Amino acid sequence: MAGADGSAKGAPGMVTDVVPVHLKRRRDDFHLQSEELDTALRAAVGVLEGLGPFWGDDEHGRLFYEGGGGRVGFRQATEEIARHVGAVTTAYERIGDNVSQAGANLETADWASVAALAQAVTTAGLAVPTTKAEVR
Repeated sequence: MAGADGSAKGAPGMVTDVVPVHLKRRRDDFHLQSEELDTALRAAVGVLEGLGPFWGDDEHGRLFYEGGGGRVGFRQATEEIARHVGAVTTAYERIGDNVSQAGANLETADWASVAALAQAVTTAGLAVPTTKAEVR
């Protein structure tokens, strides 16, 4: 957030450069990125599946695929990758939704009340609780 003079000091009376409609439009950007990541993962998995069981069926192939001796095998590693990418795609969708909601909240905020609250704090002062705790 920058002030009217371009500074980020946050001094009273400064104007933000946040435009609610821009925040709301970003939702689709995040959702598109989520879809593209999911598509890339599916394509990579498809390529690997197209190779078939390239590890073979001998002792070394089974060890590679299943893992052993406390080591993760190919099967578990690819499952974990899919879970992690799924978590990232879900996060992208949620971020987009939250950014859009922030824009909607900014549009509907009762700015007169916010300004009055800020004025009351400035005029009356802000009581800050004290504690006997100390930082060492």
